[in-house]
Amino acid sequence: EYFVIPYDSWGILLFILGVFFIVKDPESFRRYMWFIAIASPTATLFCFLVPNGQDLRPAELPRQNICTWILQMTWAADNNANVFPSVHVLGVVAAIAAMWHSPKLKRVWQIVGTVWFVIIAASTLLVKQHAFIDMVAGLLVGAIGYVIVYVIIGKKRDRLLAEGKRLRCGHYQNAHS
Repeated sequence: EYFVIPYDSWGILLFILGVFFIVKDPESFRRYMWFIAIASPTATLFCFLVPNGQDLRPAELPRQNICTWILQMTWAADNNANVFPSVHVLGVVAAIAAMWHSPKLKRVWQIVGTVWFVIIAASTLLVKQHAFIDMVAGLLVGAIGYVIVYVIIGKKRDRLLAEGKRLRCGHYQNAHS
């Protein structure tokens, strides 16, 4: 039940990371948003076309404490339908990729963030929101998103930036014009 804390911290941390990037590193923010804009609708579309779910949650929790209370509230708000692939894991992959590609984020924060986001991914299993296959599917869709955003689009943007082009919303122009 204690893993509900990292599980529920997911959205807040994605938001904080986004605010950091928009203020300190706009190029990392663009890539972070592209990743989320590609991965999340892909997962949603899959769930629309192939409705899915699982029933891993126990009927009763073995003890009562603040974390089990939060867990029950989380389960009530976040049902166990359409869980394949895990959007929590997609968000984790997007966050980790953005952190490690950002020249503005200090190494210590990249390491701390990566450890915390890995704990969040594990928490999806430990709070019984996802099965292992949901996590694997999230990693696979995340890997595809990574290739699209950081390898295909990112390398083109990096090349244009290196040539002195000023990029804005996918378009470029000479920096001197």
